[in-house]
Amino acid sequence: MAASLSGLTLGSMVVVAAIPHPPGGVPPLETTPVTACQQAAVSTDRQWLSAGITPVGSPQVTSMATRALLDLHLSTRPDGAVIAGWHNRWEYSWPRDSSWAAVALAYAGHAGDSLRILRFLLPGSDWPGNRTTAWTAETAFFALSDAETGHRQQASQLLTWFATHTTRLGTLPEKVDARGQPVSAAPLVWTDAAVLLTLVAQAHRLPVVPIPAG
Repeated sequence: MAASLSGLTLGSMVVVAAIPHPPGGVPPLETTPVTACQQAAVSTDRQWLSAGITPVGSPQVTSMATRALLDLHLSTRPDGAVIAGWHNRWEYSWPRDSSWAAVALAYAGHAGDSLRILRFLLPGSDWPGNRTTAWTAETAFFALSDAETGHRQQASQLLTWFATHTTRLGTLPEKVDARGQPVSAAPLVWTDAAVLLTLVAQAHRLPVVPIPAG
């Protein structure tokens, strides 16, 4: 007999049961009664969702957006670390992933969650994550978000930080170490593009790329 996993999604909870079945057979779906703990988790999730903004569309799209928001919420630890993925190969916090999560949560009205992530990723001596490296691409995303949302002074401060941490040739590096020295690959196209977009956004809002019909 082989065993497989089947589950019933409840908010951010997944009830999982191992169900024996013949090799090559289709495992039956088994649901279990919802416990008080699970009901409380669903209620907590709904309260969290209601405190922000869930993008809406067709029922299918709205359901997708709701699940995506709950996934981000569930993946963010109390200290602001965002797990890269729910798999043992991805049990770490990657600044690139975290920066996207922070911006998405901010736009969805969950400023507290976003701020915790930003504090975890903040470059400098108070950064609770990797104290030896600041990743320029992720920092540039924060600058772009500030510029696009009208926080131009914050964006300007980050742009100044970039300008004072270039290589001797004036190129933007992938990382800046604890001594404030550029390290790793330079130039980094990803960072170049994000910084240029930030500079443009400081002058005027970036255009929205039209979606082709059909």
